[in-house]
Amino acid sequence: MKSLLLRRRREGSRRGGEDPVVVGEGLRIAEVAPSISAECDLAASRWLSTLRTAPGGPLAEPARMMYVTDMRHFAGLDELAGPRFAPAKRFAAYLGGVVAAATAHPPGEVIATGLACHRRPGHKPCPGKLLVRRAEAPAQIEWACPACSEEGVISGWEGSPWDLSPALATDGDARAALLSSDQYRRLLGLRLLDANSLRVVHAARLTGAGVIVSAGEEDLENLIRYVANEASHETDRARRRGLDDVMRILDAALVARQ
Repeated sequence: MKSLLLRRRREGSRRGGEDPVVVGEGLRIAEVAPSISAECDLAASRWLSTLRTAPGGPLAEPARMMYVTDMRHFAGLDELAGPRFAPAKRFAAYLGGVVAAATAHPPGEVIATGLACHRRPGHKPCPGKLLVRRAEAPAQIEWACPACSEEGVISGWEGSPWDLSPALATDGDARAALLSSDQYRRLLGLRLLDANSLRVVHAARLTGAGVIVSAGEEDLENLIRYVANEASHETDRARRRGLDDVMRILDAALVARQ
């Protein structure tokens, strides 16, 4: 994994050959060794809870919202009917995506995901994409949006429907497909996926160029079959064309190694 350097924004010299990623409040991340996947790690110290930040430090500004969630509290929610349960179901699905992304990767690593933030500040969608990290002791998942500073800690995720551990493993011959955020959203919307395909989808990483979906040849072929099956049963033309575009990109990735 390429290392990143977090520093105060200033004009003039910088290391690396790519434009730094501005993360707000006068700070930005500059690539030390730029590549298409160099932004996969986004400096954990920038977004971890202020509970672990020294008072008066550059990161000491409190987050706008901090969620502490036990996923076991959502057990049985799907069995409840009625519109009053809809917000809770949407939030459970949102945090479930966080759990899936974190458990599709090994613990300890900060992952820049393609998961969109759910907030709508000023009645406009937040442009941020979530950062996640899974810790082993205690077993919890930390997440945050670098755009709006909303963050949270999740426990009780082990054995839940969203737990994809063990992390995705490749055979050393991985292929990589570059998708736009909209194309990746279509992958997230696939209704029927087996466990390995779910790991491939949720192990995707956000980069400055788009979302990288990487997997071994067998897993990628399996995912393509699911995309093709859904596209063949899709009655909405626009959605079917979108799925066809995703399938063509995944097909192209099969002929090129990462």
